[in-house]
Amino acid sequence: MRGIEYKLLNEFKLKGVVGCKKVFMKKDKKRLEAEDGGVKNREEWLLETDGSSLKEVLYMDSIDFTRTFSNSVMEMFDCLGVEASRMSIIKEIKMILDVYGIYIN
Repeated sequence: MRGIEYKLLNEFKLKGVVGCKKVFMKKDKKRLEAEDGGVKNREEWLLETDGSSLKEVLYMDSIDFTRTFSNSVMEMFDCLGVEASRMSIIKEIKMILDVYGIYIN
């Protein structure tokens, strides 16, 4: 019985992506240009994962690959190239500085 339990808990993949251990849902505000030329905010849900498998996720039909990224610089480099990995570093640094209210010009 212990062997079956181990296989079910550790090796059986019910659904999802191998490499993504947990998924966290987060609401975020996105700024959009309105038809009248103004700006409006729209709330949207984001999925953040513990672990990643960017290459596998990018091939899924329901994923917007233009807005999908990883905080793993090497994974970004392997999948999307040097420019994407550079932008990933910048995004992570800005996110950390924003938490502390630090602005760098």
